Amino acid sequence: MKTIDPYSLFERAEKKRFSSHFKEAIALYKKAITAAKKIKDPEAELISLLALGGSVRITGNFKEAVKVYSKAVALAKQLKLKEEEVDATVGIGLCNRAQGEHIGAIKNFNKAITFYSSTKDRTGLAFTLWSRAGAKRIKGDAKGAVTDFKAAKKIFTALNDLPGIGYCLTGLGGSSRVLGRTHLTEKYYNEANVLLRDLKDAFGISYSYCGIGNAFRMRGDFKNALKFFNKAERGYAKIGDIVSYAYTCWARGTTYQLLGESALARKDFKRAEKLFKKTGDLRGLTYCKLSEAQAMAVKGKNKEALLIASQAEKDAKKGGFGIELRYAKEVRKAIKSDVNKLPLNLP
Repeated sequence: MKTIDPYSLFERAEKKRFSSHFKEAIALYKKAITAAKKIKDPEAELISLLALGGSVRITGNFKEAVKVYSKAVALAKQLKLKEEEVDATVGIGLCNRAQGEHIGAIKNFNKAITFYSSTKDRTGLAFTLWSRAGAKRIKGDAKGAVTDFKAAKKIFTALNDLPGIGYCLTGLGGSSRVLGRTHLTEKYYNEANVLLRDLKDAFGISYSYCGIGNAFRMRGDFKNALKFFNKAERGYAKIGDIVSYAYTCWARGTTYQLLGESALARKDFKRAEKLFKKTGDLRGLTYCKLSEAQAMAVKGKNKEALLIASQAEKDAKKGGFGIELRYAKEVRKAIKSDVNKLPLNLP
């Protein structure tokens, strides 16, 4: 029986992953791992585990991704490969971050940053700074996120790492929106979009489209906001991404809510809620509750609205989501107010 080369399977999987065909990539990485075990090549198994973890994470299956990364950590320790062990730890941190567990995420990223700094691994350092920036944003430290995104971007620029620069720009766009710097939000996302379209980065293009849509939403241009959310939706559908797509559904639902299109808004909020539950994203579910509370208040059902808003506030406290906690308090205050300010256009 012919022996299957795990490295050739790995290379085929990499091509699929880099073209954002994650399902096909996952299948090939699994075959590579099986092939590596058969010929007792732990190094081939390890690189395939690391790549598999990343692909599974991108598709939103974070529990499975943590299992894969944990296997990689154990194997790397066995092989005494510290760099690969740290790389897998960063992967676990990214899964923590995606589920709103920013404390664990930042802890893992800090360990990795110390290691990459000591080994002068600028690529690893830049990527982990970018990762920590996202976790800080979830924590509610938007200014700290901007600092980390800028530090990462500086290193990526020195390395001429164009995808890295592009993703730092999207991060800066999102953090600027939370800080109320709408003009910078638009600037960063447009720059990211140009760069990522040149690179034909399917995920990055969709992500930047969503960011541009949010920039239009925040300045009240709902027509263009919907246009870009729909572009993002089509892109996410092609690559099978559900994590970012969930936030696109919420943002588009919010736009419909602001336009008074309650049926369309509810449809998007329900879709977002379903996806957030699937990925275990408490932060995302908090946004859905805030939207539902406002919908109830608009109908004059203030008692129900306050109950839902209070639950969102509890969830934000439980998750340690500083920004969402502030939003929950703003929504509760608006519901209690005699002046009808709802629905709010939350960043």
